[in-house]
Amino acid sequence: MRDSRYEEGIVGIVLVSQSADVVEAVAKLAWKITSLNPAGMPVVGVGGMPHGEPGVSPEDILEGIQSVDCGAGVVILVDMVSTIGAVKVALANGGKQLPDNTRLLVDAPFIGGAVAAIRTAASTGGDLAAVEEAAVTGRWGEPYPLSEDVR
Repeated sequence: MRDSRYEEGIVGIVLVSQSADVVEAVAKLAWKITSLNPAGMPVVGVGGMPHGEPGVSPEDILEGIQSVDCGAGVVILVDMVSTIGAVKVALANGGKQLPDNTRLLVDAPFIGGAVAAIRTAASTGGDLAAVEEAAVTGRWGEPYPLSEDVR
């Protein structure tokens, strides 16, 4: 069920990790780097098992996806290859419960992708393609000018 705290039409972001500590740390870092207020952004972290063991529940992933669905699509970022299986089970079991335009980005950097996706979703709102591109490239806005002489 969609969380009514979030404005309609913003891309939702789900960060999925095998560890609750990792997903919490990545989310905190993203909020610090972007200087955004997490209260208004549809971003959720999912990870870890009930007693602190590594792992992630497909049911928790599905619940996370549904909680950040604001009608503009949902981007899912994963930390490791082993996490992808749980996400795929959640997507397969979700069926009609999944929002339209749910995207699993397996080739995105987890930390840089999270920061870039959150920043882009905050600035573009419902532009799913822009949020996807930012997450996959790990950057938002203009590319940082690097010197050709850096080796």
